[in-house]
Amino acid sequence: MRRFILPENANTDAISAVCQDGVLTVTVEKLPPKLTTEAEHVNNSKSNMDPRYTGEILKHLEKQNELLTSTYNSMSHELHKLQVEEEMLMRKFYDLMAAQGLSKKKEGSNNVWDGGRTGQSTASLPNTVDISDGGIDRHSSAMVTFTASDEQM
Repeated sequence: MRRFILPENANTDAISAVCQDGVLTVTVEKLPPKLTTEAEHVNNSKSNMDPRYTGEILKHLEKQNELLTSTYNSMSHELHKLQVEEEMLMRKFYDLMAAQGLSKKKEGSNNVWDGGRTGQSTASLPNTVDISDGGIDRHSSAMVTFTASDEQM
């Protein structure tokens, strides 16, 4: 006769045995690991805490809290400054684009913007194929005034 002592984590409800060809095979499953709740963890840590160090830990945590609050306030202030700066830059950009759009309109619709240079040119501009009229390919031409300075020639 053989005796076996089962460990504490053995699931006694799920023990199975099979006898085959004179060999007895016993299977013992383990219990799933016990999950501790947050409250149990806090209770265990409180009971293990040495009261001599509680004051030091409290001071340390208060200092950490002050540092984090200071960092948060500093970062919030910096974020606000960056948002104000972004708004100013966007307004300047919008004003610049609006002014450039007005200057282009004042130059006239015949002139082509070429980095501040103008020149003489004629161009033929093809239209795209219009499918609605049976796919007939139509071309139209337009005259574009382009004046060149002496350095471009």
